[in-house]
Amino acid sequence: MDVYSGIAVDYLDRYTSLPAVFSSDGLEYLLSFAVRKVLTGRRLVVGVINGKPNESLQADFETLRTGLSRDYSLHELIPGDPIPPEVDALLVLGGT
Repeated sequence: MDVYSGIAVDYLDRYTSLPAVFSSDGLEYLLSFAVRKVLTGRRLVVGVINGKPNESLQADFETLRTGLSRDYSLHELIPGDPIPPEVDALLVLGGT
């Protein structure tokens, strides 16, 4: 088994790194994500629409919010409102 102490992805004046890599499981995704991150020069934006008005992203989807916010900018959207052009992906929660 090969173990790498880290992988650096560098493009122009932008840089990101992957911590120690012990396995090739998920490595393709991590590398693709790192390459996209340095090429775009910005965090990807995920729009989140919650279809249930009595639930909130902060309180009812804490694990999801915490996990996504490590790598993405989250924008909570109101159902029925137009989707802003800066949103790269849309996540709909609790829709009926």
